[in-house]
Amino acid sequence: MTSSRAIAADIKQFVPFTASNGASSNYHFYPASGSSAGLLVYLDGDGQYGHRNPSQSYAIGGGSGLAAQTTSRNLNFVSVQTPASDQTWWSACTRNEAYLTDLLAHVRSTHGVTSQEVWLTGFSGGAQFITQCYLPKRANTLAFGGTVVFGGGGKPNVGVTPFTADTKANLALHWVTGQNDTAANSSERYDALGYAKAGHSYYTSQGFRTWATWVPGVNHDQIGGKFGTYTGIALDASRKPQPTPTPTPTPTTATPRPTPTPTPTTATPRPTPTPTTATPSPTANPRDWAVSVTPGRTSAELTITVPRNAERRTTVRVTSGRDQWTVTTYGTGTRTVEVGNRGGRLSPDTTYSYRVVNDDRTRAEGTFTTTSSGRHR
Repeated sequence: MTSSRAIAADIKQFVPFTASNGASSNYHFYPASGSSAGLLVYLDGDGQYGHRNPSQSYAIGGGSGLAAQTTSRNLNFVSVQTPASDQTWWSACTRNEAYLTDLLAHVRSTHGVTSQEVWLTGFSGGAQFITQCYLPKRANTLAFGGTVVFGGGGKPNVGVTPFTADTKANLALHWVTGQNDTAANSSERYDALGYAKAGHSYYTSQGFRTWATWVPGVNHDQIGGKFGTYTGIALDASRKPQPTPTPTPTPTTATPRPTPTPTPTTATPRPTPTPTTATPSPTANPRDWAVSVTPGRTSAELTITVPRNAERRTTVRVTSGRDQWTVTTYGTGTRTVEVGNRGGRLSPDTTYSYRVVNDDRTRAEGTFTTTSSGRHR
């Protein structure tokens, strides 16, 4: 048996990878202890906090985290950071789909993964990407396994490659979203529960084996820290070992290759104040993408002038070291967002960098410094 010390030594974090389309990012790899282990791949939500902080119990770290819950079930665990500049998975479907496909092939080759079992799990924007973008195009390339998506997972928003009968029989699809994860409880008006129910309904109607867990009393933020637990429940409920092909007689002229056929199950899992002015990027028009920042002690307000011809969605990314905050606003004209309220406070007397991203391009960027005293705003 492989020792835990040897396994820990084989953990790889922030491994860089560039795909054939030029998209570049990084991944973590946690090896399973057994042989013939498949893959479980995690795609984080907007901002990629869980991926950037793999030791935190929010997503990956700890005994109840995704890495431990996955590798203990003889699956290699992989977390992939989106290559998109706005740090989301869902906003650049085609480019990110190609990146993930190349990366999975690279992981198989580099880390000696021979099992064809693949599970995709994701939170929020990562969940949306899996069910809206990746499965519609790539489901038929997954031999067997499934998905576990949290805080979203809507129906396809791209053209669908018709699902084969084998695909629908061999993939188990799970949704886990809090009952309070609704637009009414979201400052961004993101209706995760609505998306999840629509996605679950769509894939069920297509003939997939599906499960849905709507967690009582839980909102979008509170599902964090529960990904590993619910993923373990889903795997135990619907997973089958990699099938062993039945040998066939060897004819005198040729040896046919047996085709493995996994046996599906239908179990149901149980739940769980000095404004600053931006420096526009070279690609932006400074008259259109003007930004002013009003910092407080533990938060900051950023006011952005979004031009009429811009894409509807604008993302503001604020960083300091490996800490990152993401706020999204929708619409054009003057838009004001607050960073450091929802999703964790900023630190007093600290300098932060920010970027304004629209249509997968940086439109403005700059820095600001929080105050050392004053209101928690």
